[in-house]
Amino acid sequence: MKTVLKLLGALLALAVIGVAALLVTCSLTWPPRFPETPLPDIRATDDPAVVARGRYIVHALAHCSACHAPMDAYLASKPGDEVTPIGGREWKMGPLGTIRASNLTPHPTTGIGDYSDAELARAIRHGVKRNGEPALFMYVTGASSDEDLTAVVSYLRSLPPVDNAVAPHEIGLLGRVLFQGPMGFFAAPHDYSAFAPPFVREGAASLERGRYLAEGPAACAGCHSDFTYDGALAFTGQLLSGNAATPIPDETDPSFEFYAPNLTPDPETGHITAWTQEQFTARMRGGRVHVGSPMPWESYANLTDADVESIWLYLRSLPPTVKRVGEIRRPAE
Repeated sequence: MKTVLKLLGALLALAVIGVAALLVTCSLTWPPRFPETPLPDIRATDDPAVVARGRYIVHALAHCSACHAPMDAYLASKPGDEVTPIGGREWKMGPLGTIRASNLTPHPTTGIGDYSDAELARAIRHGVKRNGEPALFMYVTGASSDEDLTAVVSYLRSLPPVDNAVAPHEIGLLGRVLFQGPMGFFAAPHDYSAFAPPFVREGAASLERGRYLAEGPAACAGCHSDFTYDGALAFTGQLLSGNAATPIPDETDPSFEFYAPNLTPDPETGHITAWTQEQFTARMRGGRVHVGSPMPWESYANLTDADVESIWLYLRSLPPTVKRVGEIRRPAE
């Protein structure tokens, strides 16, 4: 019996030492750096048409202000409003730490004024800052074409610089471990080349344009699909058939969480199968039902009629897929 207890004690001691070593290692190696991440060949322009496209992408398609503007200002915005992405919004994530969105105006010290065009493009596309550190949670931007990325960089360059200093992230010890391990997807360079949809320029409504938007800059697939991460992002199952595994906390009431519903036209489990195109358009224009919803309703209300129809056509083209996600907003488990 004594021998067994000694063995168990030794194993426990080894486990404690191993955990301590992991904690120390992750703490000392935080933040990780990825200076080898390539710089996209993107150069800003003052071409009015390009800047106008960038304005539309920032304030509608890619919903940048949903994260990079003060939450109160964003929630109070109405269709047609353009909330300046001055940064400062916070996400308090308990023991993981606190994440803060950066100032995207071209202020030389508190914004993106000291970024080159290529460095800014890398931060948007790959989630890597100019110093090589991860731009945490930048995965939500989705894949976008060089043309659209050029437009976004050009528009951000055109904004009046706003001096709004944003405090850096505060990442706790648990966050440093998880963001360099099981949750590494949120703090690693992103490469969308394996599943970037073909670029389709804005114009008349089309299924192909809808695919580019939903799988690309509008980032619908990023929330409404299940995925895995093992050094690289991989979607599992049918795209846009809902995310049943990764709830998003309700920011206004942490006792609730949201699950992204199944958007395929499955007659049994599809969330919008019974809707008409007119009902879909009305919902995209209708604003939020739940204040804490992660859907950027205020931005999507600015989508053009053609782009809303394009997304509708694409969603209707998806293979009907049986997946039960359950109530969209329900008590946290």
